[in-house]
Amino acid sequence: MKRTIIILLALAIGWATGLAAAQSGGFDWRAFEGQTIHVQLIQNVFANTIRPRVADFEALTGIKVELEVLPEDQGRDRVRVELQAGSSEMDVFWGEPSRFGQMFVANGWYEPLGAYVEDSALTHPDFDWPHDWLPATVAGSTIAGLVVGVPVDRQTAPVLAYRKDILADLGIAVPTTFDELTEAIGAAHAGTPDDVYGITLRGRAAQTTSRVAPIIAEFGGAWEDLDGNPAIATPEAIAGISWYGDMLRLYGPPGAANLAWPDSNAIFLGGKAVFTIEDSVNAARALDPALSVIGDTIGFAAMPLGPGGLAARSNDPCTLPAIWALSMSSFSDSKGAAWYFIQWATSTENQIAYLERGRPAARDSAFFSDEFAVYRNANLPEYWDVLLEATATLCYRNPQFGPPSIVDQGRARDIIGEVVVTAILGGDVPAAARAAQEELEFLKARQ
Repeated sequence: MKRTIIILLALAIGWATGLAAAQSGGFDWRAFEGQTIHVQLIQNVFANTIRPRVADFEALTGIKVELEVLPEDQGRDRVRVELQAGSSEMDVFWGEPSRFGQMFVANGWYEPLGAYVEDSALTHPDFDWPHDWLPATVAGSTIAGLVVGVPVDRQTAPVLAYRKDILADLGIAVPTTFDELTEAIGAAHAGTPDDVYGITLRGRAAQTTSRVAPIIAEFGGAWEDLDGNPAIATPEAIAGISWYGDMLRLYGPPGAANLAWPDSNAIFLGGKAVFTIEDSVNAARALDPALSVIGDTIGFAAMPLGPGGLAARSNDPCTLPAIWALSMSSFSDSKGAAWYFIQWATSTENQIAYLERGRPAARDSAFFSDEFAVYRNANLPEYWDVLLEATATLCYRNPQFGPPSIVDQGRARDIIGEVVVTAILGGDVPAAARAAQEELEFLKARQ
């Protein structure tokens, strides 16, 4: 009990000190006291990080938060329904500018955040935008010159995860090129029991596109050419998709075309695959006995070098495959309070807590903090080293879910996903890619 009182007292002193400092610079955490905001999140690591801390925000600001957390698909649908209706019932939402940003900007659904960031009366001096964020995340959350959200994590290319114990037993070196990776997957598949597979990957149509994008890049391709035209039928794109499909068909689990990302993760963490290429297999999941039976036998490596060579990795400006961000609805009636929540939720302290749940937080002050170093050193530091390596070296062109100039990313992903499924099932990939090319061109032309 005494310890609890001391901790609460320390928090109160910290809040008071921060508040006094902020007020001296013109910023006041209590400026919107008494207001109520509705925050819409999807069920994920960020929601699990923030939900138990919302009471701290309410105590700090006097702002009441109505927090709703829904499963991923249902949550996305709810956001679109609220925005399409022009509803003022939703103030802050979790979103994906890299996936839906162009559509939301075109419809006027985002409240641009640039003016808020630049207003010292509305933004705490410790917020330090954009300097404290990985530049690629800032670029990815800026659309048509508008800052549409504050990035939450620095998801780069997916990492290569593998079973260290099995590779050691079979005398297989950690692959550094795609040729080596192909050989290693085949050898691991042949050298393990029938119920352990060489690799597991996402196989369910549209879900594959975020994993296939960096593969295509490693083969020297991209979703679009330099003029912004779809490029799904290029030899490089076909080669990348074919490789992905071949690996799953030859060395993956049965029914691979039906695997969503949780299914593939469960196979790998359940010890039934030697390799995977994922961003959702991380230190926290690997060490969680409720999710994983293989613990610290998992090794991590950056994406092996593909046939496209180093030139495929050196694009400027750098973009990321997915930008997860907190955004504000343009229809909100409580924009000031909503902005306070966004900057609080993406504070260094909350980003450190996010890191300690296994996600690669966007803010440098969190990633390189002494507090996180303690956690990092005790929880598969190899994983975090690989993330930093990927951040520094893997800078693909068009790593997003689909062609970035196409507004309807959902339909684009469906079209591309069918090509990937064709590859998994051993069909005619060039023919499927040519058909997809025509559909993507039509989709872009009618925007």
